[in-house]
Amino acid sequence: MPLILGTNSIKDTAFEVANSLRFNESDDPRLGKSFSSAGNRRTFTQSVWIKRSKIGVASNFGMYKNEGSGGGNNYLFVGYFDSNDRLYLARNQSATEVEVITTRKFRDVSAWLNIVIAVDTTQGTASNRVKCWVNGVQETSFDSSIYPSQNQQFDFNVAQQHYIGANYNGTSANYDGYMAEFVFVDGTALDHTSFGEFDSNSPNIWKPIDVADQSITFGTNGFYLDFEDSSALGNDISGQNNDWTPTNLASTDQSTDTCTNNFCTFNSLVNVPYSTYSEANLFVDVTSTGSSSHKTNYGNIAFNSGKYYWEAKALGGSKYTIGLSNANNQ
Repeated sequence: MPLILGTNSIKDTAFEVANSLRFNESDDPRLGKSFSSAGNRRTFTQSVWIKRSKIGVASNFGMYKNEGSGGGNNYLFVGYFDSNDRLYLARNQSATEVEVITTRKFRDVSAWLNIVIAVDTTQGTASNRVKCWVNGVQETSFDSSIYPSQNQQFDFNVAQQHYIGANYNGTSANYDGYMAEFVFVDGTALDHTSFGEFDSNSPNIWKPIDVADQSITFGTNGFYLDFEDSSALGNDISGQNNDWTPTNLASTDQSTDTCTNNFCTFNSLVNVPYSTYSEANLFVDVTSTGSSSHKTNYGNIAFNSGKYYWEAKALGGSKYTIGLSNANNQ
């Protein structure tokens, strides 16, 4: 029974997610896809599970339609964190069509989040045209809420280049962290219940369900990425064969750290001097600068009882202590 969501509780989730994909920001990692034809430009749903590793930086974890030859407002992204860690549900360049940004900030590097964003511009009520649920709870407080006009068609889900995990030409706002169960539904606005459920024994814990059992109609450009094939990380298992091409992502970036088996990694939120974290907080580089001072780098799951096991590998230097420490010992 796996550790789920960073709750420090062992939960039986029934449905197990086997793999995630690890993104290391400095590698310019992304998945790319140019659809052969346009899908529904008014109505679609995106669901993904993520565990962030770096905060305070622009980070594009969702789908982004690359600028076409026209430039200007000729793109849209769905699912993006700004440098203040607010979640952009959807935005185009000058926000003349849509800009919906949460008031809430997302700064936890220990927990998995399921983010479901549904767009349906055919709705008569403006606030129903872009909706979002995070771990099963709808976001309703926004710093910006510019909703699209009714029946607005976005320059998105078209026969042009799209990215996951980056924007522009795949080298900007790179995502840093883990990603699992990425689903895009073309032509239908679904809510959170198509992708997860609350645990019956712990009703505040949101857990994934098997998308393959939900009778979802994925639509022309819909896809479901489970990241279980290390030789084809962008393999679409929805039946639509909308495979994505990985760039700067290797088979070694397939991970077993998932939303149903949450691993402890380094805690990049602890301000430890001269420490640089990478590889989704699996690696820390402690520079020789200030080496006369001892430094302690922490894991992101604390405990005060129980039985735990971990592994570590030293790659350089001469002195190490790997074990337990109180949280004040930096």
